[in-house]
Amino acid sequence: MSRTPPKRKRPAGPAGPFTDRLDVSQMTTGGMLFGGEAGHRIYRAIFRRLRALPREGALLVDLSGVRQASNQALKEALSVVDVLRTAKFAERFLVFRVDTRNRDLVEAIEMVARLGRDVIPVIDRGGARHNFGKLTAAERDTLKAVERAGGLTSRELRERLGLLPSAASNRLRRLHHLRLIRREERAVSVSGGREFVYRPLVPPRPAARGERGS
Repeated sequence: MSRTPPKRKRPAGPAGPFTDRLDVSQMTTGGMLFGGEAGHRIYRAIFRRLRALPREGALLVDLSGVRQASNQALKEALSVVDVLRTAKFAERFLVFRVDTRNRDLVEAIEMVARLGRDVIPVIDRGGARHNFGKLTAAERDTLKAVERAGGLTSRELRERLGLLPSAASNRLRRLHHLRLIRREERAVSVSGGREFVYRPLVPPRPAARGERGS
């Protein structure tokens, strides 16, 4: 009598805000990532995982096992952040885990982000948040305010930073478009209307000693 083999369970994702996790080291050659084809292979893997995420899902892409990478490979792999910000992947989020003690990799990712005029959300080994690429001073101030408060509406941001209503709304929408903060809609009990609350993508933690700041 034949027996049906047990189904293999999918490895559980990391605890916390992430729905799924992708370990890139398994797609490298001994931690080395060189060439456009290698980068595009990682791009495709991330794309497939993002497509499978539920609404509000977040994917953690673990680059901490990558020891060296060429700019060409990183440019190809990290270009997936642009696809993420299209309507096709609305309300899905992507964060990269990087060992920020690896200065060569940090500098390479930073260069790719800046040349592409992009912002790449990163967490270090201790879970502290960083942003590779360039944010304006206004965007940094807004992101810090959201992270410190744990969540802000446009009205609350306006009151905290002394902004005009349009400026507060535009700042929050911009950070949400970059997938650096989450957004949820809730009812306003007094007026009976609706409003958005913007929350941190990852709960803030202090940077570990020796880790890179935002």
